[in-house]
Amino acid sequence: MKITNTIKITKLLAILFISVFTFTACSDDDDDDHDHDSEEELITTVNYTLTNGSDVVTLKFSDPDGDGAIEPIYEVSGDLTANSTYTGMIELLNETESPAEDITEEVKEEADEHEFFYTSDVSGLAITKTDT
Repeated sequence: MKITNTIKITKLLAILFISVFTFTACSDDDDDDHDHDSEEELITTVNYTLTNGSDVVTLKFSDPDGDGAIEPIYEVSGDLTANSTYTGMIELLNETESPAEDITEEVKEEADEHEFFYTSDVSGLAITKTDT
């Protein structure tokens, strides 16, 4: 049973992080009222923390060299409890900077240009977006 849960969590993690990179394809609107001088931010690390009371599970994706030779690293801090509701928080880091630059707030401020989509093939899993 534990192996099955770990496989499901690993699949979920992979799907979540693939979805994270989907959000980088920002809108290509024809509106010309956007600030074209804003710089693009490098995201090397995504921490997705799921909380259910005192039960905390962190999903981490790290790709410190981007398209370089080092393979991305996926980490899961524990197992999710079945039939439970978790609240998720995402943290976006650029770890090529020292100290690491937290760009989460900047992405929030540009919320009209960025959106995260979460999908899963785990049976019975429901994902609800609660932010605006």
